[in-house]
Amino acid sequence: MSYRGIFDLCVEALSNSNKKQRERDTVTKKAEYAAVGVSEYFILHDSEEQAFYRLDTSGVYVPIHPSKDAVICSTVLPGFQFRIEDLLARPSEEEMLEDPVYKSFVLPAWQLDRKLHRAAEEHAKTEASLRLEAEQRVQTEKALRLEIGWCLTLT
Repeated sequence: MSYRGIFDLCVEALSNSNKKQRERDTVTKKAEYAAVGVSEYFILHDSEEQAFYRLDTSGVYVPIHPSKDAVICSTVLPGFQFRIEDLLARPSEEEMLEDPVYKSFVLPAWQLDRKLHRAAEEHAKTEASLRLEAEQRVQTEKALRLEIGWCLTLT
């Protein structure tokens, strides 16, 4: 199986085998990806060896500078962003669902299910509250009828 075309984003996991392999990943492949026009190139390994590049108009990779919150934002995958520290911290899916950095693209089907579940819970609470109010009205009406009945009997 092969892919025809140019990738928008390549993510490279560094080889741990030897210096030559690391150089291949960080220098040779970087130059190859730039030459064919890969728009963004991310190198991930550990906190010491992470790099994020974007192809400039002259066809050279320039570093992607994180935002003031240390967030890397992709321009080729709109909305795709992440905190550099989270690459190592690896927050849980639950944490990411509530985090404004990730919530727009992490597990959208799960997020929809959660919204639907919450809406169903709210609907059930509203229904229970309305049912309770109706029962209280019936009890009040019964009490009034009894009072009126007593009043009619006495007169």
